[in-house]
Amino acid sequence: MVTVVRSWRIRLVAYVARLERGLGAIPQGFKSPILRRLNPGLLHTEQARVLPIIAPMRTDALPRRPRISLIAAVDGDSGQFLPAAPWDSKLGGAPYRTVGAGWPHRRGADGVEEPLGFLAQINLDQIERWCRRTGSAAVLDGDLPTHGLLQFFLPLMEGWGLMEGDTFVTWYPQVTESEDALDDRILAVIRGDGPTFVAETPNRQLRAGRPSSACTSNAWSWSPLTQPENPVRLEPAAIEPLVQMVSPHNDRSLPAELRFFPEDRESQDAVEKATGTGGTQVGGFPFFTQVDPRPSGTTLQLLMQLDGIDNAVVIGDSGVMNFFISPEDLRTRDFRRVQMNWDCC
Repeated sequence: MVTVVRSWRIRLVAYVARLERGLGAIPQGFKSPILRRLNPGLLHTEQARVLPIIAPMRTDALPRRPRISLIAAVDGDSGQFLPAAPWDSKLGGAPYRTVGAGWPHRRGADGVEEPLGFLAQINLDQIERWCRRTGSAAVLDGDLPTHGLLQFFLPLMEGWGLMEGDTFVTWYPQVTESEDALDDRILAVIRGDGPTFVAETPNRQLRAGRPSSACTSNAWSWSPLTQPENPVRLEPAAIEPLVQMVSPHNDRSLPAELRFFPEDRESQDAVEKATGTGGTQVGGFPFFTQVDPRPSGTTLQLLMQLDGIDNAVVIGDSGVMNFFISPEDLRTRDFRRVQMNWDCC
């Protein structure tokens, strides 16, 4: 039996090595459009089933990065979600827009310009103040802007344009916390035959920790999709691990020779404690429900991650959204090439 297991491991490692070098035959039917866009050489279905490398625990050599977790702002007594100002970090609702700023659009398949859907925004001034108050380490090697507002838009379609991999990220270098300087609180949604603009209307009945119409088993159900008019305010929080270890078995930024799969339960628990199990966050390392779509040896790093929050927000079926950026683009404040991945069970 020992001989059989060792032989199986040798064949498995050899197969993974062939996948890493792109030598294996890759049937076109196995590659989804988003994976073709991010990593033409990745075999989605088969790679998700193959253990990257089986080896003894060797976590000391694995890189670590600080992260800033984000949670829903909730009233401690009632459990009610707190109101979100136009400039707050939040999911859904109306984005921060100065008067005359316009709205981002994309050209559809028919050549017609269509408004994008607002997904989330992160107030970087609020994050910087929180980091200074708590003494938290700087994320993304200190290259994340310490001021302004990051906004994330996606196509208005089922799955937020996952099959195209489209995303639009913009950065406001300065934020004016005065509603007099801002445009109307509106957002683009799909109604009837096409997109239209509606007013932000917070749902005061939504409570943290209680399933609602924004939390169902439907694979496409989470607040900005089922209730796009309803904002969910976010605030920074210290959630362990504050400094994440890279996942040793499914993060493709890790060199292949350092990857391994923890075999015993004790080792698995230790890795899970060091890496975390997802969460909405800025910086740190990504979590994948399925498989890392980035090419092996990638330098793309996690800019932001959206995950389920307090039974009131879900992202697909136990899903997670990752937004990746290159270090150079982040240093030069160029957010035009941010790439999005959304996977779920």
